[in-house]
Amino acid sequence: MKKKALLIFHVKDRNELQILLENDPYWYEGLVADCSINEWDPMFGSLQMPRHKLMIKLSKLLNK
Repeated sequence: MKKKALLIFHVKDRNELQILLENDPYWYEGLVADCSINEWDPMFGSLQMPRHKLMIKLSKLLNK
């Protein structure tokens, strides 16, 4: 039975993600058989990027 994983990264672009993957030991040791990359933009919840200036300030205070 193949094991699967779902990884979520916050990166500026696809190239940055590719660099992260290429430096991952599972990746460069050939232990990853398949990979698909999908862009995801959460609409709400803790993974949503704050867009309002007040929310940005609050998130910086809460993430210390």
